Amino acid sequence: MFVDVILPLAISTLYTYEVPDDLVDGIKIGVRVEVPIKNKLYSGIVYKISAAINTDRKPRKINSILDTHPIILQENLNLWTWMSGYYCCTLGEVMQAALPASLKLESETKLTAGEVDYTEVELSDAAFLIGEALSLRDYLTIAEVQEILNKKSIYPVLRELMEASVVKVEEELIEKYNPKIVKAVRWSQDFQHEDAQIEALDAVKRSKKQVNALLALSELKNTTQNITITWLCEFAQVERSVVKELEKKGIVEIYDYVESRLTSFEKIEDDQSPLTSSQQMVFNDIQAAHASNTPLLLKGVTGSGKTRVYIETIKHCIKQGKQVLYLLPEIALTSQMVDRIKSVFGQDMLVYHSKFSNAERVEVWQETLKGRPLIVGARSSIFLPFSNLGLIVVDEEHDGSYKQYDPAPRYHARDVAVMLTHLYKCKILLGSATPSVESFHNALEGKYVLTTLPNRFNDVLMPDIELLDTTKERKANRMKDIFSLKMLNAIEETLKNKEQVIVFQNRRGFAPVIQCQDCGWAAQCTNCDVKLTFHKYFNELRCHYCGYRAKLPEKCPDCGGINLHDVGLGTEKIEQLLQSHFTEARIVRLDYDTTRTKTAYESIINDFSNHKYDILVGTQMVTKGFDFEKVTLVCIPLADALLYQPGYKTTERAFQIMTQVAGRAGRRIKQGKVLIQVSRSDNPVFDEVKFQKYDQFFDREIRERADFNYPPFIKMIHLQLKHKDAIYLDNAAKMYEKRLRTHLGNGVSVPITPSVSRVKNMYLKDLIIKIKSDTKIIAKTKYVILKEKENLFLIDNVKGLRINIDVDPI
Repeated sequence: MFVDVILPLAISTLYTYEVPDDLVDGIKIGVRVEVPIKNKLYSGIVYKISAAINTDRKPRKINSILDTHPIILQENLNLWTWMSGYYCCTLGEVMQAALPASLKLESETKLTAGEVDYTEVELSDAAFLIGEALSLRDYLTIAEVQEILNKKSIYPVLRELMEASVVKVEEELIEKYNPKIVKAVRWSQDFQHEDAQIEALDAVKRSKKQVNALLALSELKNTTQNITITWLCEFAQVERSVVKELEKKGIVEIYDYVESRLTSFEKIEDDQSPLTSSQQMVFNDIQAAHASNTPLLLKGVTGSGKTRVYIETIKHCIKQGKQVLYLLPEIALTSQMVDRIKSVFGQDMLVYHSKFSNAERVEVWQETLKGRPLIVGARSSIFLPFSNLGLIVVDEEHDGSYKQYDPAPRYHARDVAVMLTHLYKCKILLGSATPSVESFHNALEGKYVLTTLPNRFNDVLMPDIELLDTTKERKANRMKDIFSLKMLNAIEETLKNKEQVIVFQNRRGFAPVIQCQDCGWAAQCTNCDVKLTFHKYFNELRCHYCGYRAKLPEKCPDCGGINLHDVGLGTEKIEQLLQSHFTEARIVRLDYDTTRTKTAYESIINDFSNHKYDILVGTQMVTKGFDFEKVTLVCIPLADALLYQPGYKTTERAFQIMTQVAGRAGRRIKQGKVLIQVSRSDNPVFDEVKFQKYDQFFDREIRERADFNYPPFIKMIHLQLKHKDAIYLDNAAKMYEKRLRTHLGNGVSVPITPSVSRVKNMYLKDLIIKIKSDTKIIAKTKYVILKEKENLFLIDNVKGLRINIDVDPI
């Protein structure tokens, strides 16, 4: 028997292995197997089983089978295969993205004592030190050797030891996931009955602590199946030694049990209000669309009650015995949504996102396989092994966070979710207040069913949006710092009314540039062609591309002048300016810098929701579906900056962001107010936001896309070439373009230098390919891209080049 195995490596072919006779009975598609490749060991996924192979080369044998049952289902493998082909990547790269890290094992190099004693040969001081360490240990890992020698480069020392036969090198596959084992306590077999327990209490009556421990055990045994020693000791207020004494007397026994690392959600009595007539009509539309197996797009204004419709649809699916995947763009930023859903579904629900530890991810994976009804997760949850998937809900389907940029596969979770519906024969519901142009176009073309919620829940008024022309305001001397007097007065009035304000700025840090006013020098990243952003909170300069950090200089490095000034504004500076204007206000910032820990975002959101702060300053994080009762004012002081981004989706993103952040205002009884400061009020997108004219925005945007040949009217593929030498890269890009043009014609652009031309010491060149939305043409194009990439790497002078392929860039 032979198996084709997927390995978590970027290799274009599957490796074939022979199955030893003693392992044949345990081999199944979807299980992990331990296999050798070169000098290492990996865990791979069995992709195919064959009785024979078409090759004269004898394959190596698998070492062992790691799973009793498949951890990957056939639907998962079908999805991986489709993603590999559609996104022009390898199955190994898809496996890397799909599996939790603890399920992807690779061997660890271990050094063990060799045939020759280290004292019998002449060795360098470093090699002698390692030999001495090995005499005291069974083995050493590479990391331990590096630590002993206090250096990273240890291979000359290893070579010396191996040549002298002092050490042997072995590879061992390391299991990364271990279940959480907890010590628990229970009555021993002889004390299961109440009479025996009374006798036990009488036997230990001289020890008040032992009596308290046994009384606590009796009280707790009806509340849970497993009583941990820690819990018992805390409840009875005794030391662990007391429990040990009771064990010695044979009254209790201590045992191990596996405890889940996953949060247990408590279901609150389902007090969901009945669906409104509008919501009921939408729910009926969803059922009708699902009966015809057509995707449905729900376009509902902010605050219209889309989540209530989602919940009813999810309930309907779970009642049919099916599983549901509820996708959110950034799970870490939507704790309010998670809280609301878990109160309805309780133990039926699990959460899956990047903030989880690797062990927690494995346990969610296992629970999904067992059939847990509802998974709420970010984009990576599309890879979970659903055994009976019936429905996918994609909330905020327009959000760019669904797109994976690096590494491959560079997939869009919404599009993959649509493909999942074909593989699982399940239903899909897409929802947004500002649908993506592609999804709305699909609805108008009849590919999706469109249904709408045009009004807010309980007929709450949409916010009043006002544009403030900063050019006119500045001429009339009605500006302070970056704020117009009208915006400052509105914030002051809101604070007086004991209400809350959100201020949006889509750039973190204090200032994007630190510049010398005397010579023009600006702080530049050493690894990237970008200016360093000043972060006042950390008092340092940081690169948002590579993570490089530098101290803020006291003098200009070029001219020695001290006239250094910050240029531009980030969320930190806006927070500081607001504090100077409103000294009594409690201000908090929500951005990447303030939400790095697992619970930081929840803390900020909950505190703001409970009115511990008056003003929330934030980046795009504040647009993510929050529902704050007392927010009645939203301010966007620098709206023009949203239009200064590269890409054909700039206007669409600007419209979506402004509409979404405006939707945080006035979601209860009082009508909200939104103030947007602009210096170019003639741009039509601002009027479209002001008057909530999505249809008008869409009509203008779709005409422009048709005129300039952009999606959804064509397919786009973005190729990015990287190399450490700019001239070498330029020649390689021209060579690749020429090869592609031979097959694809004028659909291939000339090499383009992006706005950020160097990142992490790698120079960049872009090639854009536009092709017709025809299945055969698309397939041919992808084949040519991969084939010519392969041919390019066969040329002798093409070394160190990287080519990233992004299908459907956004």
